[in-house]
Amino acid sequence: MNRAVIIGGGLAGLTAGVEIASRGGNVTIIEAKQVAGGRAKSPVSKQGKMELDWGQHLFMGCYTNTFRLLDILGTKNHLKPVIGKIEIKGRGGLSGKLPLFPLPFPLNLASSFPALSHISIPERVKIIEVIVNVVGVKEKKLRSLDKISALKWLESLNQSKDVIRKFWRILVVSALNEEPENVSAYLFAKVLKLAFFSGGNSSLPYLPDISLGKLIIQPAIKFIRERGGEIISGQRGVDFLIRNGKAKGVILKDGREIEGDIVICAIPPHELVPLLLKTRWEEAHHLVESISTFRYSPILTLFLRTKSKLIDSPYAGIIDGNFHWIFDRTKISNNGREKCSEFFDY
Repeated sequence: MNRAVIIGGGLAGLTAGVEIASRGGNVTIIEAKQVAGGRAKSPVSKQGKMELDWGQHLFMGCYTNTFRLLDILGTKNHLKPVIGKIEIKGRGGLSGKLPLFPLPFPLNLASSFPALSHISIPERVKIIEVIVNVVGVKEKKLRSLDKISALKWLESLNQSKDVIRKFWRILVVSALNEEPENVSAYLFAKVLKLAFFSGGNSSLPYLPDISLGKLIIQPAIKFIRERGGEIISGQRGVDFLIRNGKAKGVILKDGREIEGDIVICAIPPHELVPLLLKTRWEEAHHLVESISTFRYSPILTLFLRTKSKLIDSPYAGIIDGNFHWIFDRTKISNNGREKCSEFFDY
């Protein structure tokens, strides 16, 4: 592979570009916006004092591919593990702690048992039983869980509505960006297995000490350009170049033809469907029906300036609230000059 044409300059497109460029390939990225980065950009507030991240706020130790990307970009040292106890808050004064320690299985579970003070001891035992049982399940049996939701699976394992509300829902939403009733039990079980049984740091969350733009987007753009790659911004692909029944490039809105050995589409499904419908590539039309079934789970982020700290830990989980997490973004957003809390919802 000598040349790759990538449609979309967001996180997915830039990641693909970095991977190809790191292997000696030539990369051309087509980005409709004037600036690449998509939802992982970090725009500056109108007052010019704070960088506001739109994208991923939290990284888990089991995100091996993400850590590999940051290693290539030379920014992995900016991800810091959150060790200790994370606050859990709820209405009516409900509060608890979620323990986070870099311990191997089963010590990671043993350390968590006494810390879940907002959950009764019998319920804590049932939680640990679920996690322990996952480790011995073979992949084939795990895959059978894809037919039911995480909620149904947890209920079948005698997890009460109360413990699902106070514990499991927080984990499901943070890991898979959706409510337990809408998430595949198979995917959630895989997450549990990766997080608790892949090593001491796999279950630890990591927070960046710089903005996402500086952590990923700016270094990725620089990496690609330094290796001869090109990012064409402010242009949309309107059709594919078809050679012998295969996509071999993209036709831009201004009429330019960008050729390559492969074409990678790294744009949202709703943007890809119109492009596929226009193309003369027969195979593309078979993809439209399945792609059209994709549904979104949007994330709403709200930044607030506050006069005092709202939480003591770097972030806190919310039970029964309109938002799921609160992050203290003071150090990242403005180097500690102003108190800044970030609320975000799925």
